[in-house]
Amino acid sequence: MPNYLKKVVKAKGGELPADEEFTAATFTNPAGAAARSAGFGVGGVVGGAIAARAGSKREDEHGEAHRSGLAERLPSGQLVLGLTNKRLLVYSFAQMKGGPKDLIDEFPLSDLAGADIEKLKLVYRLVLRFADGSVVDLDAGRAAGAPEFAEALNLQTGR
Repeated sequence: MPNYLKKVVKAKGGELPADEEFTAATFTNPAGAAARSAGFGVGGVVGGAIAARAGSKREDEHGEAHRSGLAERLPSGQLVLGLTNKRLLVYSFAQMKGGPKDLIDEFPLSDLAGADIEKLKLVYRLVLRFADGSVVDLDAGRAAGAPEFAEALNLQTGR
């Protein structure tokens, strides 16, 4: 079972200022990615198409807030999210090492409003909420530490 906090600390901990430390980390995919993969495996193209529609329904729940404003800066794809005592750091995912690669973006904690976590059949649904009202809906693997990440983010943002 991968521990993304350990992976992020090992790979990127030396890049932080002395007064900053990682508190949580997780690995994410776009909303519905796990269902699409399972759909293709079970039902081929038709199964994948049905599962893809289910993933887009999740995004539709948020309306205009989904991937707008601050949330628009998060790319769609596999990401490693590292939470420090001051910022949310967004890294690309290194396939070979299974951990963080390049820093894509960063958000001060004041830009974040919290996170919602929901256990689905295959993965956790992680909804990041930003201070401007925008959101991004993501999948996080069962072993990726998403509940701990959401809890830490909510504690640090006062939610």
